[in-house]
Amino acid sequence: MDGNRYGLNEKQSRFVALVTTGAELPDALRKAGYTHTHFYDVLDSPRIKRAIDDALRNRLRLDGAPLAIEFLITVLRDEDTDKRLRVDVARTLLDRAGIAPVKLEAPGEPLNPHDMTTDEIRAMLRGMERELGGRATLIGPDASAIDEQVSDLM
Repeated sequence: MDGNRYGLNEKQSRFVALVTTGAELPDALRKAGYTHTHFYDVLDSPRIKRAIDDALRNRLRLDGAPLAIEFLITVLRDEDTDKRLRVDVARTLLDRAGIAPVKLEAPGEPLNPHDMTTDEIRAMLRGMERELGGRATLIGPDASAIDEQVSDLM
């Protein structure tokens, strides 16, 4: 732990090192040379909090993450493990690796407009207009007269 990076003195650096390697807070304070009256002063220090947070993140990244990955791979390889659990483990590993699942489109499934070209969107709109036009039904007493007037216009 580099206490100078955070502007910590020797006692503070020792405390951070003890806490981030698993020591209980009272033991870490005592071993670092603090008395119980300094408990809140030490814990309220923004520099100490930042140093502890960074040290824990670094420890997780360097020690915890490789162990967790190895454990997940062991579960994934164990054929005696429930298949559903193995599938969940595989998905978790792929997700954490940044590999997104491939979405297979069913035949006839509409495309997302964000994935379509301008021509595809125009063709889709023409098809929708034709479908809506085919659904339109004139109602009312003069429906046949209006229908003839529309036909004359076209």
